[in-house]
Amino acid sequence: MINKIETIMNNNDCYKVWISSFEHLEQFKEIAPTLKWWKQLLNIQRIEKSFPKVLIGGRPSPILFYSIGELFITDSRIKYKSEEPEKRRNFKYESLDTELIFEIDYDEISRVSFYKDNQPFNEKFNYPWIKIDLIKGNEILISNNLESGKIEEGLKANNEIFNKIDKNIA
Repeated sequence: MINKIETIMNNNDCYKVWISSFEHLEQFKEIAPTLKWWKQLLNIQRIEKSFPKVLIGGRPSPILFYSIGELFITDSRIKYKSEEPEKRRNFKYESLDTELIFEIDYDEISRVSFYKDNQPFNEKFNYPWIKIDLIKGNEILISNNLESGKIEEGLKANNEIFNKIDKNIA
């Protein structure tokens, strides 16, 4: 369990983020361009039940991430704890991983870089990600929780997250 007293030195060390993977982004690219609103309305086409989505006014749309939560950046590691997304009228997330928790010591990270898909199906969904390469060979994609209408703030936060992690990698 994440100990918030240990991890939060100030408010700038905790970020609301999305978590994704290359596999998830590839699945998104396969699903999203083929969806037609009228086929969903007639129940001809559906998004797989297990694939993360947002329901806006009852209509499902696939999403680029599979978990929303808080990223804590300390002097020795990064910690992530997923959380239930806030509930809003006519807006609901489904099939997110709300139990994801991880800790990564900086000496487990081989490289941190920015990632943006060079062949997105739609540039509107081509968010910049922070790619964390682990020595074990795994990768994690992290992006600040980019709020609609506040993309510039989200990009600034991504740069802050990147710089804080990058400076701690040996």
